[in-house]
Amino acid sequence: MMEGKIGTPEKPLSDLGRETYLSWWTQRVIDYIRIHKDEPFTLQEMGKITGMNEEDTQFTLEQMGMVKFSNNIPHLCVDEEFLNGLYKKVGKPGKRVLRENIHWIPFKLRWESNCISNY
Repeated sequence: MMEGKIGTPEKPLSDLGRETYLSWWTQRVIDYIRIHKDEPFTLQEMGKITGMNEEDTQFTLEQMGMVKFSNNIPHLCVDEEFLNGLYKKVGKPGKRVLRENIHWIPFKLRWESNCISNY
């Protein structure tokens, strides 16, 4: 997320890997919904903030019962009691890393002229 890139784990996931990622994804999605519940948003917008791709976001919403369909129109569940239950179900969230406490520098490869050789 620091690079502004959306990612996904290598697939196929094992059963344990799917359970672990689904837990983490659910927490991120609920956090996003709580902040943006009074605003319209898309899966793409959610992905930019959470770092999740659309496929993983949609999978999470469907697996955790956060999206319901009525006349082929999706409706997102933002009921706080329901979201609290899901958050509790997926386990205690990990420690939050505060962006302002990260001192991150993107990796850049630097070529030295004396490192280039002719074969």
